[in-house]
Amino acid sequence: MGPHGEVAVTVDVCGHCRGVWLDFGELQRLHALHAFIMGITSNEAWQADLKGGGCPSCGSDTGLRRIPVGAFAVDRCPECQGLWFDGGELGPSLTEQGYQALLGALTRAHR
Repeated sequence: MGPHGEVAVTVDVCGHCRGVWLDFGELQRLHALHAFIMGITSNEAWQADLKGGGCPSCGSDTGLRRIPVGAFAVDRCPECQGLWFDGGELGPSLTEQGYQALLGALTRAHR
């Protein structure tokens, strides 16, 4: 929570490829915060190293799982459930239509 009761979200942004990592639950909070976009912190010091196939957050070497969502795909860690968006993929996921499509794809992939 922020100082005024709002829920804070830190968006980890790779300074090299502009990809975005969201920890489990941050996508939902980000969508809910859409009207309060100033509550989002961009962590550009964070560096993603996805070349090894492991999770950039929890370090799991299980490998990220690619989940198709309409015209693009997101990668999800099967251990911590964090989400990786390639550069430019996060924005469309925050619209109501994109968010619902992403939730549907994630639910189907979880089965």
